[in-house]
Amino acid sequence: MAQKLNKKQGNDQIIADFFKKSIWFVLIITMIIAIVYFYQSRENTLEIVEKEYQPPEKLKIEISPPEILFSEEAEKRGINFVQQNGATGERLLPETMGSGVAFIDFDNDNDEDLIFVNSTSWVWDSPQSTSTQEVYENDGSGNFTNVTVEKGLNDMFYGTGIAVGDVNNDGYDDVVITAVGNNRLYMNQSGENFIHDETNLDCTENGWST
Repeated sequence: MAQKLNKKQGNDQIIADFFKKSIWFVLIITMIIAIVYFYQSRENTLEIVEKEYQPPEKLKIEISPPEILFSEEAEKRGINFVQQNGATGERLLPETMGSGVAFIDFDNDNDEDLIFVNSTSWVWDSPQSTSTQEVYENDGSGNFTNVTVEKGLNDMFYGTGIAVGDVNNDGYDDVVITAVGNNRLYMNQSGENFIHDETNLDCTENGWST
């Protein structure tokens, strides 16, 4: 009985010693792994470097604009239009707006003619201006002739703008001139002249169109 007890105690001691050694072995291995991981982590740590940001260099392309020259040739070409805005010091708004000009081939000869819109004096001013609208016919070489009277546009009113279009679809451009007061519709008579048509334009005597 005593031998069996001693043998059992001896086996328990062996197991206990093995368990203690196993614990120490596991602790040592764990420490080794921890130390290795620590040093490897230090080696793999990225160094933070501060650096001033430099924007990309802008490309500079040297472009020389083409040389374009203009010369004043109105008088040389036969155009001597001067606008009358009716200004006498009251500084009324229509006086500041200017008038208008239209390129129009009114005779269908493939040369652009010109119609200048003119204003006039105010009804309460004197002396009254005799300025009218002005029409210049292109002779095909870039020279112009004043044909205002012949074309029927020598009317005096306070014109402010102009629009061109074939109103009656006869192949010839007609003209609408806006004004302080009644607007005017001029029908093209096959390139020969214009006739003021008062029946086809809805306008008001006290209005102002631009």
